[in-house]
Order: sequence, then structure tokens, then C-alpha cells
Amino acid sequence: MTASALTYRTQPTRRPRSTARVARAAAQTRRKRTVSLRYRSIVQVVGSLAVATVLIVAYLWLMANVTRMNYEYAKATRERTQVLEKTSRLEDEIAHLESRERLAVIAAKLGMTEPARFSVATLAPLPSRGAAQPEQPTSGVALLPAITDWLR
Repeated sequence: MTASALTYRTQPTRRPRSTARVARAAAQTRRKRTVSLRYRSIVQVVGSLAVATVLIVAYLWLMANVTRMNYEYAKATRERTQVLEKTSRLEDEIAHLESRERLAVIAAKLGMTEPARFSVATLAPLPSRGAAQPEQPTSGVALLPAITDWLR
């Protein structure tokens, strides 16, 4: 060493008083950081798995709901078709039962004949329940059943 270097350093370099204490504190800090990093990665993996699971369950729930609605729609369509078929059958049966030919055959079996002349029958008016309405005479002509059916 040269003389100028010796004169430049007049004070000795200071060492920490307790290197063991500093080393222990640094080691504890490293351990805490390592543990937190380890748990942080575990938490991230578990969190991402939880989010993926929730999304998959939501998708499956929606698909199950759509499938249930499709089954209900098919059932309602089938019931509607059955009701329409039954309605058609019943309308055909009503038309058959009301047919003039069928009624004429039944009337002939019972011994009924066409009337030779038509009469108009008048009925006595119903007794009034209150004196507030004056009685009006009823008048009118009875129409033949064929004409009433035609007017319907």
C-alpha cells in the first residue's frame, strides 16, 4: 500500500455489531417470503379451478334446463295434437247425430209422420212477479225446425 492510501483511510470500516442477529432476521424474512409464495401459487391454482368449476356447473345447469323445456314442449305439442284429434272426432260425431237423414229414420221407427198442417200455439203469459212491469201480449209465429237450423 502506498502512503496516500493509508492517509486517505483514517477511520476503520465498521462491521455490524451482531451479524448473527442480521443473518437470523434475513433468514426469517426469506422463509416467510418462500411460504407466502408457495401458498400464493396454491391459492391461485385453487382459485382458477374454482372459477372453472363454477362455469362448468353453470353451463350444465343451463343445458339441463333447456333439455327439460324441450321435453315439456314436446309433451305439450303431443297433448295439443291429441286434443285437436279428439275435437275433430267429436265434431264429426255431433254432425252425424244431428243429420236429417238419421233423425228421419229414427222418427219413422217411432211412427212419426210429417204434419198435414201447421198450427201456431200461443202460451199463456208467465205470472209477473212484480207490478213494476206492465204485461205485454205475446205474439209471434213458430218457425219450422229446418228454418231455425238454416238461420243458425
